[in-house]
Amino acid sequence: MSKINWREWNDESFKEARKHNKPILLDIMATWCHWCHVMDSTSYADDEVAEIINREYIAIRVDTDRRPDVNARYNMGGWPTTAFLTPDGDVLTGGTYIPPDRFKEILRRVIKAYHEGGPLITERASAIRAEQAAAVSTSGGGSSLSDKIVSDALWALRSEFDDEFGGFGRQMKFPQPDATELLLSQYHRTQETDLRDMALATLDAMMEGEIHDAVSGGFFRYATMRDWTAPHYEKLLADQAGVIRNYIQAYQATTRKEYLQTARSTLGYVESTLAEKDTHGFYGSQSADEEYYKLDRTERAKRLRPPIDRTIYTDANAQMSYAYLKAYEATLHDDYLKAAKKNADFLLRTMRRPGGGMYHYYDGQPRAYGMLADQVYMIWLLCELYQCTGEQRYLRTANELSGVVKSEFSDSLGGFLDVNIERAREERLPFRDKPLDLNGQAGRALIRLAALTGNNEYRRLGESGLRALAGRYKQYGYMAAGYAIAVSEALEDPVEIALVGSPDDPRIESLRKSALKSYEPYKVVITFDPSTDRQRLAEKGYPIPEHPKAFVCIAQACQPPTGEPEAVEEAVARAGGHTEES
Repeated sequence: MSKINWREWNDESFKEARKHNKPILLDIMATWCHWCHVMDSTSYADDEVAEIINREYIAIRVDTDRRPDVNARYNMGGWPTTAFLTPDGDVLTGGTYIPPDRFKEILRRVIKAYHEGGPLITERASAIRAEQAAAVSTSGGGSSLSDKIVSDALWALRSEFDDEFGGFGRQMKFPQPDATELLLSQYHRTQETDLRDMALATLDAMMEGEIHDAVSGGFFRYATMRDWTAPHYEKLLADQAGVIRNYIQAYQATTRKEYLQTARSTLGYVESTLAEKDTHGFYGSQSADEEYYKLDRTERAKRLRPPIDRTIYTDANAQMSYAYLKAYEATLHDDYLKAAKKNADFLLRTMRRPGGGMYHYYDGQPRAYGMLADQVYMIWLLCELYQCTGEQRYLRTANELSGVVKSEFSDSLGGFLDVNIERAREERLPFRDKPLDLNGQAGRALIRLAALTGNNEYRRLGESGLRALAGRYKQYGYMAAGYAIAVSEALEDPVEIALVGSPDDPRIESLRKSALKSYEPYKVVITFDPSTDRQRLAEKGYPIPEHPKAFVCIAQACQPPTGEPEAVEEAVARAGGHTEES
């Protein structure tokens, strides 16, 4: 039992802090975080530390996965975060892991400064919050989109690429799924071989490095050394999803079997360890355990596996199901499609507010409504599910969730805010943020939805999110890669593969599978039923064929229609400007 009198992040805790004029000690932790467990067993287990905290502070503990909105505003550079706040939630100071003796000293110093500084210290903290809020409202709205954004992101990747060990930067190494995807997609577009080489060198180094768990499968969160050794051993669901996506993309770009095998083994780890068997919801993470992961295969079998956070998070689940769909497209193995459908149907049945958007997590009941990430990743998944199945229900739900994004998360100055106004008020968040990554993902999802439905209102809405951050992306360096992918897709026409025929005709399914397996990073697969889609077919200029046909076009340039599945891949390659496999 904890010696600290931990409270939750809620109005009652802040009222208590104001009533007793006590500063808040905020601990942001994660179930998978090794140093969080160390701090619990050392600093927070110390009697004197506990006595000071319980007497002088209001102590609040927050799980970063369950409360990414709090983490985004108060993280001090890692986990655990130890932040000291005013009773109004403004930051006084903070850091990450603090050992017991130093912690005692800091606790005493902060409480002394808080009481002796009086109004001055709280005014200074409040001013910082005002500056943060102002920065969000003046974040480049109205700026234009251009290829320069993409070239700037590629320049940042080139300048930070580690040509000796792969990856980016010269210190600790994280998988960078968006960076790798940008490199591979732009290589396909431009045939600049250094882009491909950077992506493949990184994936090769990860695959062969200690960050890859060759025994149990899956990838650890990051490596502390430049050569991908000495990893931190936690495994997060969203990280597995990004890695799977990258290895599938590398396999599609090169046909190298080892990339497909790595993706499959990582999917195997997810299936065996992070998948809930009945609903096929995916668990959030598996904790770090340094001793366990240093054992060999035989010794590991005798030990209990590191604990699993069995919370189901909407945004991470949507990303994982999207990875399953990419694996289905590359292999056409139906089990991958079935798993993604089962997961998506569980999320929609369990995690959606009636008539509204998605909740954030499920621990027996849905919780934490009102976060942008859950909406945009779900829209992205639904668009992909529609392309893989032709089922209109997924497209209808994507339309509905896009309405939620517009009504609850749009900023009048352009772009999308990370939480809705209801959440910001009820959860005492100091401001609403406009994150680059989520505006990029929102833009990408909405522009894809526009291409699938023909509704250009979605495109205008998505582009507003991209333009709103066009004045800020440079400060993110290569971390703007995901945003750059979205901008690239906003500026290009997709390769459109229109399948025209009755949904019940098995020939449509054969054409769809060929369309899905055809490699083109930016393509959309649309299914038209002549009995219900005559008006849209007329608008698009597609004739109604006697037998099912695939029409492959980019902008107004179309390849000859074909009813032969084996001819679809060649038509896609010609439409994309690639007459042979890259």
